Amino acid sequence: MSASPLIPEEMRRQYVQRRKTDLSKLIDALAQKDLEVFHRIGHQLKGNASTYGYMDLESIGIRLEEIKSLDDSTEASDLLAEFRAWLAMNEPDSGSSSRLSSTL
Repeated sequence: MSASPLIPEEMRRQYVQRRKTDLSKLIDALAQKDLEVFHRIGHQLKGNASTYGYMDLESIGIRLEEIKSLDDSTEASDLLAEFRAWLAMNEPDSGSSSRLSSTL
């Protein structure tokens, strides 16, 4: 959960802000049963979260990329809830998006 001290604070803040967009896309993808979006965003998180020092987000990315099906959305829903919790812990004003906090 600890952010990399080598990355400037503003860059980390922007990184976390962009993850809100990823979560929104994943919520839409779950509703549409679009597994490709889960794999693409998961792959991106797996590849870049550790650069910013967010090893726990990297783990979420790995699991998003490994989802085999959205037919039973329990696994995906659980991961999105974990992603939302990560955002809440890493973004002080995460309550600003009611859609992200109320969906699922």
